[in-house]
Amino acid sequence: MATVPYTMQPATLTTSTATYVTCPSNQYLTTKKVTLTNTTASAATATFYKVPSGGTAGTANQIIGAVTIPANTVNGGVKEIYELENQILQAGDTIQALAGTASLNLNVSGILQTT
Repeated sequence: MATVPYTMQPATLTTSTATYVTCPSNQYLTTKKVTLTNTTASAATATFYKVPSGGTAGTANQIIGAVTIPANTVNGGVKEIYELENQILQAGDTIQALAGTASLNLNVSGILQTT
């Protein structure tokens, strides 16, 4: 079994639910650190889902709803999303999210392992 670090390309959340992390086939992914950075002077919200392969985002797989990310004038607008840390995604599983405003940058790191 091979183990390699995983770092997603940083992405800006949209105001519609979209997929930001997908676990590759024949692997599983354990998330380790998830942060959001707010680029505006106003607080913003984000909602996250851990969606099984072939599923859709909804209340049954919501991890955290409408978490508030402080303005960039408060702690640099950075918030660690602890609820998404140490989540295990199987092949095809996704992390999906949406923001109240398109001003939140998402960063995810973790570990990929082959099955």
